[in-house]
Amino acid sequence: IKLMTYNLKFASPTFEPSWEVRRDMQVPLIHKHNPDIIGTQEGLKEQIDYLMDHLPDYVVIGEGRKGGDDDEHMAIFFRRDRFRLREMGSFQLSETPEVIGSGPSNNPRMVTWARLAIINRPADGAYPMDYRGHWENTQELYVFNTHLAVGKGMALARLNSARLVVERILALDRFGEWIEPRPVFLLGDFNSRPGSDIYRAFVGGS
Repeated sequence: IKLMTYNLKFASPTFEPSWEVRRDMQVPLIHKHNPDIIGTQEGLKEQIDYLMDHLPDYVVIGEGRKGGDDDEHMAIFFRRDRFRLREMGSFQLSETPEVIGSGPSNNPRMVTWARLAIINRPADGAYPMDYRGHWENTQELYVFNTHLAVGKGMALARLNSARLVVERILALDRFGEWIEPRPVFLLGDFNSRPGSDIYRAFVGGS
C-alpha cells in the first residue's frame, strides 16, 4: 500500500504562488507518485473540489474543521478500485473532541479517520456457492489524518493532541473481537521534529 501525506497550503489570497497557479501542478504530482491513499491538510472546499474533479480514480471523505464544508479539511482520498469504505468519522483536538469546531476559535484542529477494506476478489473470479459466513480473506485497515497546531507557544497543545490521537488509536484494539488487529496508518502535518516530545508520544517513550 502506498500512502501520501500532503499539506496543500490553504488558498490564501495573499500567498504566492496563488492556488490558481499551484493547482495545475497538483494532479501531475499525484499521478507521478500514484498513491493508494492520500491525506491532505489545509485544503479549503475549493481545493478539495478541484482535486476531486481531477482525480476521478479516488473517493474523498472528510469535513471542514468547523463542520460541513467550512474552513480547512483534513481530507482522505483513497482509490475506488482498491478499497471499500467501511466506517468513517472525525473528532476535534480539543477538550471536547466530539463537538465539531471546538477548540480555539482561530485555527481549531481535528482528525479525519476511515476504516477501509481492501477489495478482494477470487483470482479466478469464481465465488463459493455459499459464502454467507465469515469471508476469511477480508483485510481492513485504519487511516488517520491530522494537522497539529503550529508555533512555539503551541507545544503543549501539540503534545496533548498527539496523546489524544494515540488514545483514540489504542481504543480500536478492542479485546475479544473475532477480527484480526487492523493496521493503523497515521498521516499528517505534525509541525514537530523527530525526537521531540510529540514524536515520542506517537512512537512511544513518553
